[in-house]
Amino acid sequence: MFKFDNNTTVSLNKNDLDRLIMCLSMYLEDNCSAAKIQSFIIDYFGLSFDDAPSTAYIDEVINDDKHDEVIKNTLDELDKKVCPTVTTVCGDELCSPTPHIIYTSTIPHTGYCLNLNIFNDHQRGRGAVWKECYQPLINAGLNPNITLCDQSAGTMSGHNKTFKNSYNFADFFHLRFNFSELVDKAKKDIENLEKTKIKIMEKRQEIECTDDQVCLFNAPDLLIHQTEVQENIKDMHKAHENLKTLYSWFVGYIITLAGDSIPDRLEIYEFIAEEVQNCAILGLESKASNLAETMIRQEEKLLYFLKFLDDKFENIADENKELINKEQLWRINKYLHYNPQNPKAIELALQIIDEVGHDTFDHAVNTIKKIHDTTETCSSYVENNIGRIKPIIKRHKNYTQAHMNKIRLFISCSNLHSSRDYSKRSQTPLQLTLGAEHDKHWIDYLYAKPTIKQQGIRLEKLDDYRKWLNAA
Repeated sequence: MFKFDNNTTVSLNKNDLDRLIMCLSMYLEDNCSAAKIQSFIIDYFGLSFDDAPSTAYIDEVINDDKHDEVIKNTLDELDKKVCPTVTTVCGDELCSPTPHIIYTSTIPHTGYCLNLNIFNDHQRGRGAVWKECYQPLINAGLNPNITLCDQSAGTMSGHNKTFKNSYNFADFFHLRFNFSELVDKAKKDIENLEKTKIKIMEKRQEIECTDDQVCLFNAPDLLIHQTEVQENIKDMHKAHENLKTLYSWFVGYIITLAGDSIPDRLEIYEFIAEEVQNCAILGLESKASNLAETMIRQEEKLLYFLKFLDDKFENIADENKELINKEQLWRINKYLHYNPQNPKAIELALQIIDEVGHDTFDHAVNTIKKIHDTTETCSSYVENNIGRIKPIIKRHKNYTQAHMNKIRLFISCSNLHSSRDYSKRSQTPLQLTLGAEHDKHWIDYLYAKPTIKQQGIRLEKLDDYRKWLNAA
């Protein structure tokens, strides 16, 4: 019997307990987060967890409609400062209850939330919806060089209609994830087949049929099954090795900014898609086929960032006609794909230097490196943003634009405690976007001197108590 903090008790029989332990062990082995484990317990037992006092307090403020106008005006003022600085926008929709969807866009590296707009799912293909979504930001100076979104037709169409002068990339976040999942599935399938083989051998031991001739006479089906499993293991090992290689090529040669020219990269890309289809065997058949079909169908969208690079190189070549051409810039782009000490890099660099000279080569290298450093091709930033927003939205049933505005202010002006980049710890997206002087937090925009209760003691009083203790 388990007893929880809210005095709820749950009785388990042995089977339930075994399943619970097995599932929890799988979660722990996969290094799952506490949130996933909590979600599993909620789904399995139908239990609910009380919100922490801080969470309840945030919800209380977000649901207080007396701040609606203040928040809208605050966001308008922040947009006027933020939008002119934006060079790249990442956008995606959040899964939410019908009939509405929630669309969010964010700025890479900072995670500053540009918008959280609610509209009907069927309206995504209509230009008027996207104009309504982005027009206030465009009025505030938003004019990005690059936009990123997934490959869904409505979202891509919305970006193309709204930002006609931008390069609108389809990001490869989901495709790369699915590719990685396919490699992992091949490995797990091999492990399961090996377990099946062990069980067969144990069964043969049990019925005293360890000799193949004896087994063929007494238990032919068992021997046939073993032979099939062994052949499947052999085939799956080959598929797994091929998929690992293809995935490394996809990551290392296709979706990197530095690397081969467009014709060479297209040839590698199409070869990878063809070979992935050849790995569609046994339990991999569906996933491998879907991945290969997606790669073929989305080729132009997924590799559109190469068009962006080509245009950049053409502009550089036009400005330096006497010094360098576009083909040489693409070769320098390939040089940057190697480690500088790599013999291939040294040989390629010497060839180009012989054609254009040291100074032109060094200047071109620095220029292309700057393009790489300032170009985003994957919208993992907006996925991270969605991960911060979803838990807040899931606790509420009635969504309004005013409600989304409050969440947007909270997200954009709260510390990034869990950022992998330690330089961003304890800073807000607003600070990262505009600089350290913008250190106000979300509650500072609602109250001049916020009073937050902590364990029943007002913080102002708590400070007084500390002063008295220090004085004593």
